[in-house]
Amino acid sequence: LAMGVASFCLLAAVVASAFAGAVRLALLTAAAIKLAAYSWWMLNHDAFVYVMGEYGSTLLIVLGLVAAHRVRGGPGHRAYLIGGILISAVAAGIQHSGVRLHTHFNHNDLMHVVQMGAVWLLYQGGRRLQDANGRE
Repeated sequence: LAMGVASFCLLAAVVASAFAGAVRLALLTAAAIKLAAYSWWMLNHDAFVYVMGEYGSTLLIVLGLVAAHRVRGGPGHRAYLIGGILISAVAAGIQHSGVRLHTHFNHNDLMHVVQMGAVWLLYQGGRRLQDANGRE
């Protein structure tokens, strides 16, 4: 559930930097519905694949908005967001690989270490976002 909330917050921030007015309201409503549906589903299912689907779908939407130059922000915001998304994809690959570097350091541990870098990049990109209100 925490991943769903984090995913929603990232998506809401990016939508607010990309759209204003009725379009923003519609997309934020869709994001809230996405969060509600994910939360309802996860209350009855306990598999990591659903977490990956939730987070992955949000990252794809964010990547699409960044690639379309919809997302507005200060210097470097696009590079940070894209970097965070790419490193998240690497982390997902590590999680799926099952690699074991040590008896006490497996694929799950390594994925979380790599994902920390991705979260830092997403944070840096997010803190540079600028509100799109009044620009459309």
